[in-house]
Amino acid sequence: MSADTADFYKRCILALMTAPVLDGVPYRGPRLQLSKVQLVQEVDRYLVAAGNRPVHISELSEVFKVNRRMLHRAFIDAVGIPPITFLRRKRLGDVHAVLLTGRPHFRLQ
Repeated sequence: MSADTADFYKRCILALMTAPVLDGVPYRGPRLQLSKVQLVQEVDRYLVAAGNRPVHISELSEVFKVNRRMLHRAFIDAVGIPPITFLRRKRLGDVHAVLLTGRPHFRLQ
């Protein structure tokens, strides 16, 4: 298991364990003053820079200093889908593009 994959699973487990506590906390530090559309654009740029490394929602919340609910609302308002669906579609779109432009390594005879 790569270090990035291990970090992804660690974040998943931590999110499950801490969600009930963090959801009850109204303030989690200073937030960036971004509009919802700007936030989604910045997240998209971050995902492009991350490449094929798995990115967890808690990582996005931490990097952009917003809670999960605010991230969720921003994605719903800006693109009409939740961030997890956005991440999934982005990964599937990337795989689809590679499959369309890739060349097979072998030929059937």
